[in-house]
Amino acid sequence: MYIPEDFQFNEAQEQMAFIKQYNFGMLITHTSKGLEATHIPFMYDDKKECFQAHIARANKQLENYENQEVLIVFQGPHAYVSSSWYDHPNVPTWNYVAVHVYGQLQIVKDKTDIKKALIDLVNHHEKQEDQPLDIDKIDDIINKEMRGITFFEINSLRFEGVKKLSQNRHAQDYSNIISHLENKGQENLTDFMKKVIK
Repeated sequence: MYIPEDFQFNEAQEQMAFIKQYNFGMLITHTSKGLEATHIPFMYDDKKECFQAHIARANKQLENYENQEVLIVFQGPHAYVSSSWYDHPNVPTWNYVAVHVYGQLQIVKDKTDIKKALIDLVNHHEKQEDQPLDIDKIDDIINKEMRGITFFEINSLRFEGVKKLSQNRHAQDYSNIISHLENKGQENLTDFMKKVIK
């Protein structure tokens, strides 16, 4: 990934916190058909130091793909930045935060491991609900649905991150950009911008 010096995002703990918040990623592989991508949620296993995910068994993206390098793209908030918000003529741009993760993919077939990971994924998102789903009530459904997925882990990880948040603009432009983005309901993006010292 092309990352200009002003936009480096290299802090490992911060990258992982970002991924846990924006865990719906894009799995990209190179198959006999060429490049293929699937949009799916990922979970990071701290003990195994790997990402876990699953796709529909009918999705043939991972056929004969074990132990090959893949790419996961995690994208956070992003928005168009009009140069009319600057105090001088310039071109518009786009602000965004993203992390790319490269690693080796391995298919997992152990049903106990798969079920635990699926429950962890559901619980990760249900904890945000006012009335979280009682996972025990859908145990039979989980067991049935497991037959229709291909579960996998991605390990030997390498991370690349970028925060393109107008860091190359002077303080007044930076403040103007934040103000305009917040007026457009882009607080998720401006939260990142406010953490950058200007």
